[in-house]
Amino acid sequence: MDKRDYKTAMNKVFLTILGVLLLISCNSGGPKNESSKSDEVSAPVQPAQKVRKPLSFSGTFYQITCIGSPNVVFTEGDYSIEAEAPENILSAIHVDVDCNVLTLSIDREDAIGINQFSSDNAVTLYVSCPSLQLLATCGTGNFKSIGAIHNTDMHVGCLGTGSIELDTVMTSGTFKYESSGDGNAVFHHIRADHDCSMLLSGAGSTTADVDIAEKLLVQNDYTGDVSVSGKANIADVMIMEQSNCVAAFDANQLNLTALKGNVALKGKYKQKEVNQGKNARVSL
Repeated sequence: MDKRDYKTAMNKVFLTILGVLLLISCNSGGPKNESSKSDEVSAPVQPAQKVRKPLSFSGTFYQITCIGSPNVVFTEGDYSIEAEAPENILSAIHVDVDCNVLTLSIDREDAIGINQFSSDNAVTLYVSCPSLQLLATCGTGNFKSIGAIHNTDMHVGCLGTGSIELDTVMTSGTFKYESSGDGNAVFHHIRADHDCSMLLSGAGSTTADVDIAEKLLVQNDYTGDVSVSGKANIADVMIMEQSNCVAAFDANQLNLTALKGNVALKGKYKQKEVNQGKNARVSL
């Protein structure tokens, strides 16, 4: 398979995963249990003690989909999955590996009493694999990577309210991020030997430091703020809605289209072309 066919296949896989996630409730829980009313005063419930145990799985993976409330901490390395959670919740954690895709979720979250806004019973999954190439999140859980991720291409998508924080991504090909959710994303450093694109259509903010050998594309179609630093050869920035954008990267060529919102150009550009709408404010 040549590089073009590989990229096409990866995009098809990513779109398939996003389609599946859209059909699954991001809260992936069953009906809530209604507690019976009582006039008696109950003693305060003590939080369950958490334990950390390895989870069994079969197969290899380089793609991860996260559904619901589990928090995920990723490190590059040998294949492993561990869970940190109250003992009574461990059996409800769902781990599935199919066609190189690892799917993480919790069965019937509401029914077993998981409150995604409470740290007392939050579930944290520790995942490792040799190379992460695709990540898709849908839900309230946060995803964080520690240390560098090395790959040929990487595709990241966010559909929920959970945050994504990647330490360092080193790709010999392209990096692509798509968000239509409310979760914030922080990319501490992205180095791509070819292109990098950030397609934003959600309310969450995006912050990235980049080193892009060829073309950087930042397109914001909604209200989430975006801030990009670093450097790129050619950069296309399109701000289509009322939002705040800070372009603090250096580039040989900057092409800016701002129809609305506030854009601050703080980098150095050998050449630049600015198309500004009447409802946009651009500061140089």
